[in-house]
Amino acid sequence: ACYRQVNPKYNRYQMISSKLMGKQSYPHYRDTKVLSSNGS
Repeated sequence: ACYRQVNPKYNRYQMISSKLMGKQSYPHYRDTKVLSSNGS
């Protein structure tokens, strides 16, 4: 969430990298998925 406000482009790059390297590489991305699951 923080990265989006600071720099949307940088966040997009991280999301793409996370897909290529693996979501494990980005803890904040993993946390987002966990929060989404709990929210649902």
